[in-house]
Amino acid sequence: MNGLRDVSVITTPPENRLPIITKLGPKGNGTVRRAIGFELARGGQVFYVVRHISKIKNIALWIKDLFPDRRVIIAHGECKDLERRINAFAEGKADILVCTTIIETGIDMPQVNTIVIDEPALLGLAQLHQLRGRVGRGELQGYAWLLYEGSRNTVNERLRILEQYSGLGAGFEVAQKDLELRGMGSVLGVEQSGKATTMEPADFARMLAEEISLAKQPELRVLPPLPEVAVTEIFLPVDSHIPRDYVTDDHLRLEVYFQLANADNEDDLQELTERIGKLWGTPMPLKMVQFINLIEMKIYGKSLGISKIVADKPHILMDWDVAARTLQFLTSFLVDERDRDRFSIDSENGQITLRGMGLLAGDAQVAKLRSWLQIFDRCNREMREAESRTASSPFPGAGGQSS
Repeated sequence: MNGLRDVSVITTPPENRLPIITKLGPKGNGTVRRAIGFELARGGQVFYVVRHISKIKNIALWIKDLFPDRRVIIAHGECKDLERRINAFAEGKADILVCTTIIETGIDMPQVNTIVIDEPALLGLAQLHQLRGRVGRGELQGYAWLLYEGSRNTVNERLRILEQYSGLGAGFEVAQKDLELRGMGSVLGVEQSGKATTMEPADFARMLAEEISLAKQPELRVLPPLPEVAVTEIFLPVDSHIPRDYVTDDHLRLEVYFQLANADNEDDLQELTERIGKLWGTPMPLKMVQFINLIEMKIYGKSLGISKIVADKPHILMDWDVAARTLQFLTSFLVDERDRDRFSIDSENGQITLRGMGLLAGDAQVAKLRSWLQIFDRCNREMREAESRTASSPFPGAGGQSS
């Protein structure tokens, strides 16, 4: 703060790096099957982190029951052959590593892109952030699942912070929230927690804002977030509905249609999907899964301001009034350059053409679009939060200017 150290502002993520998608889910067969099953289905590996060594064996047996044809390795600090176990997992000799927090540092396995953390409320905020950084270190989307006991209403504030701040470069915000929750300790002493008597987080925030304002370049701008639309219409060649042999009662089937169509956000849709699975069984029929996928795409599309998505061979057309600069920023998070090259913008008519996408099979169209929209929506939420922080900042020059 006295000028002995410079402040640098990193505005771009590492090449091909995607933000880790952090999800909260109730601990149970349904959530674990969904989290681990998705990763295994795309050929990846999974970390399952357990807080207490005494619980590892039972957790491993439970996971083995859920995935009987998959290989599970246990690893913790009391294992005499710990290094051999870690190396075996790194070499692909197992699909799931059930372990303690020993993987928190010094582990770099690009093929592991999902981490499930059991009893996360027993871990510190910074430790949880460090753990989720163990996945998504390659070019694939990484996922961190935090399993809570009881209802979602009982989830503590720390877990909600992890879910909220999961974008690239979120470490500073997580550290700041951690500071606010546990206190900063003694400014000039050695205590690392508890409330200080003469200085609060707001004072530190003010000092930091003053230094950051000096470091920022005058041309630095924050992209404005995309406005929502009332509804997103999707017309893709995919068979998506609730099969009669899955939900046999006509009245109940109509009720499920109604509830799915009225899901307001991703969390509501996830909870509803889990309830449906409990009532009528899993795995769900593919047609049902695709129907839910389309609902999820509509949620993303509404948030992004996309009014229509329609397959029009050989392309897919999107009615989306998005600025070229914003589109370029959003597509920069797509891993495959060929995917980025598909986007062609017609600013005059407010339309985006996805070149060649209409030639893919309907299921492939849904899979790609759903993945892209999920990434775009995550970035758009980050832009909304950045705009909100800038607008509410009491320090002139502490944030970028909207353009």
